[in-house]
Amino acid sequence: MPKHFRCWIALLLAAFFIFPRLASSQIHLESQSFKLGLRSEYFSRLLGGEEGGAMPKLSTYLVSFALSYELKAEFSAAVLLGYSSSSYKELIFRQLPFSIDFEGSGIGGLLAGAEVSKSLFSLGSFKVGALGQFLACIGIAKKYKIPDLAVPGSVEANPSWMRAVAGPVFKLVGQESFAPYFSPCVHYLWGTFSMNQ
Repeated sequence: MPKHFRCWIALLLAAFFIFPRLASSQIHLESQSFKLGLRSEYFSRLLGGEEGGAMPKLSTYLVSFALSYELKAEFSAAVLLGYSSSSYKELIFRQLPFSIDFEGSGIGGLLAGAEVSKSLFSLGSFKVGALGQFLACIGIAKKYKIPDLAVPGSVEANPSWMRAVAGPVFKLVGQESFAPYFSPCVHYLWGTFSMNQ
């Protein structure tokens, strides 16, 4: 057997016995630092409208993946990516060729955002922490037919919004697989809704 061939076999055997141990410890460390979760949420908000008129309403379902990383003990940051399906009611548009009282559902949007959380201190079985989140929804344009016209017509709805959330988190600890929490947060929502006719 040639000498260089024996050297290659020795290197391959060394790699076979050494690298799996290194790789498994790396995966173990990453699994302790990174967490991937699936979230779902529903919220409904009244939007600012004309004085004396009906208040527009937004209702939306959110589904997102959250990849969080523990930066330090009790302090983590997360990246959020997902999808939203929204419905709007009582929206009135007056700057088109003619006014439209819009009500539409199933308007999709792509979600992206970030979140940070920090545990502050413990009170017996309770942990008190803080949470901050920013979420942006980029709407996917959707067309609707306009009924009762002499000629076919349609409008294209394209909403987008952003939301900032901040507040304390009170968590009951002590159970291994169950940790109920209460979080009275401030939600601030703003955005735009463009309509093309």
